[in-house]
Amino acid sequence: MTTTTERPEITVEKIGQIAVVTLDRPPNNHVSVPLMRDLADLMEKIDRDDKVRAVVLASAGKAFCAGADLVAPDGIGGSGMNGINDLYTQAVRLFSVETPIVAAVQGAAVGAGLGLALVAD
Repeated sequence: MTTTTERPEITVEKIGQIAVVTLDRPPNNHVSVPLMRDLADLMEKIDRDDKVRAVVLASAGKAFCAGADLVAPDGIGGSGMNGINDLYTQAVRLFSVETPIVAAVQGAAVGAGLGLALVAD
């Protein structure tokens, strides 16, 4: 069963005891602070689900994640170091998830995208 979260760029598909979390933000799956916050919220929710034994973190398209969005209004480009600090705050939340995470990395994983890939166990 595939479900779209409140943020349509993130979908969750439960296959047995595995949750497949897919980032789909074309063309390069850039991340923003709100996207990372929503992803961290979702991963914490999955972490509390006793029926989920593992998470596969994947993305659609050619790039796994080509870094932080420096251009969009909700990107970090206009907020300087505050935006970067907020992005790191959300990343720390992802590193706190206890459910094992496997990253299905295809294509580029640059900057914040590499950090996202490193969330995996």
